Amino acid sequence: MPRVKDERRALQRAGERLDSADGGAWVKNALSRFIEAQQSGSLATGLFVVDSVRIPGQVKAIREAFGSAVHHIHLTAADEELERRYLSRGTKTQELTTYAEVKRSRTEKNVGNLAKLADIVVATDRCTAEAVLVRATALLGLYPRATAPLVDVLIGGQYGSEG
Repeated sequence: MPRVKDERRALQRAGERLDSADGGAWVKNALSRFIEAQQSGSLATGLFVVDSVRIPGQVKAIREAFGSAVHHIHLTAADEELERRYLSRGTKTQELTTYAEVKRSRTEKNVGNLAKLADIVVATDRCTAEAVLVRATALLGLYPRATAPLVDVLIGGQYGSEG
């Protein structure tokens, strides 16, 4: 919806209209177009992050399109922390006065329910940004495998140790 004003409330309403029209598949469609535009060969490669899904239908559509390559990481924090972050962020979008106003949207009220669909839930107000990164990286399997073990088997040397 390119003609939507760059204002939080207008963007929320536009997203809700799109969700009502196709159950959230519009996010998958936009992601598919973006990936196609980025690929250089016959198969898309890379890591793509969708920030952020808002309804179960969006998650479902993306999972149906991309299967096991999708990893849903749900980030949470207490409302007080989200309010603090909301007020301190810089953005070109015309924002609402408080985070509480943002959560008046019927969609925003229910975002927490997406935790039930997630592969991992990370409480970002209980850990550092680095710890969030470690959890996401581990889920995605981006950490290299450990080197070969130095000791494979230990065998006792005393009588009866065969048991």
